[in-house]
Amino acid sequence: MRLIALLFFILFTNNIFANSIFIKLAVNPTSYITLTFNNVDEISFTDSRIKFIAKSIREPFLDLNSISRDYYNISIKDGFKQDNKVLKQIEMVPINKDRFPQIINMYGNLIVRREVYDNNNKLLYSYGYTEKIPDMQPTKRDLKEISLEKEQIYYKGFQGKLIKKLEDGTIHYIFNDGLNKFSLFVKKTDQEIQINKTILYGNYVLSKKIDGIQYTVIGTIPFEEMENFITYITVKDKK
Repeated sequence: MRLIALLFFILFTNNIFANSIFIKLAVNPTSYITLTFNNVDEISFTDSRIKFIAKSIREPFLDLNSISRDYYNISIKDGFKQDNKVLKQIEMVPINKDRFPQIINMYGNLIVRREVYDNNNKLLYSYGYTEKIPDMQPTKRDLKEISLEKEQIYYKGFQGKLIKKLEDGTIHYIFNDGLNKFSLFVKKTDQEIQINKTILYGNYVLSKKIDGIQYTVIGTIPFEEMENFITYITVKDKK
């Protein structure tokens, strides 16, 4: 009877976690957390630790043709195997150190595992399926971004879109080069704010005040490039 119960428990637990998803991220410059979910639907956007990662996981497909070789050296290897499926391992290394390298294991267009590193080879975050790979097919995305009130913003291969204007007047843009992303938050403030740089929940974060405006950049580009970008935006707005 005990043996039957043990076998039932093993089968039951294997079934529960067969489709599980793991997330590992740097919560700050010195420590990590690892979270496990039974499926994508369990991942909550309300958890501040993973809200920037959760959207990526809910966009499980990657179009390699959308990644410009003007900015990345792309290496594709075969042979990695999971769930009796042969995956492709894609290493994408920036030509310049103005964005971060990534290693992605894929089955077709499906991201099975993703690892994002900074230019010091520190893991910022990773996620993927722990065992069984789900049977998923790409569908047309439901784009919820609203249109820019002025021309779209382009910066070194990153295309910017206005996401929304928050109740406190903060304007949120998101920039995407097909692989790496970063957000820009723009807000008027009378407070004294010192420039701040840190790693928070898998992202680089830089906040800086210029002429009464606080600029906060969050994403997977280095601090130096964040400062270059803020300079670009402030000069652009003055024209």
